[in-house]
Amino acid sequence: MTDTMSNTYVSEPGGAAPVASAAPGALAPLGQISMTQAVLIPLGTAAVGLGALYWLFRRGGVKLPPLRIDAANVLNVYFSWLIMDVPVTLLAYKYHGHKVAQAFLLVK
Repeated sequence: MTDTMSNTYVSEPGGAAPVASAAPGALAPLGQISMTQAVLIPLGTAAVGLGALYWLFRRGGVKLPPLRIDAANVLNVYFSWLIMDVPVTLLAYKYHGHKVAQAFLLVK
């Protein structure tokens, strides 16, 4: 009995080519990037986005109105997050061979 999943989670030295029986998503574009890149790209994008928002609202002179947080608002934000999170998680499980999907599931 051979282990067909070993090439999905551990990259071979020199970037060995994936086999045809690789996990779903492993043969997709950017499916063979390093795990470091797969984790750093979304985290870097989030950091740049947060930096841009900080600059816009703190340094750029744009003022936010006073915020009032109530239970309805908390539920609205939570369900909005679920609407985005559930489909992305399902896609990550479906294409679990792709490095970005693996990074998402690892960070989640």
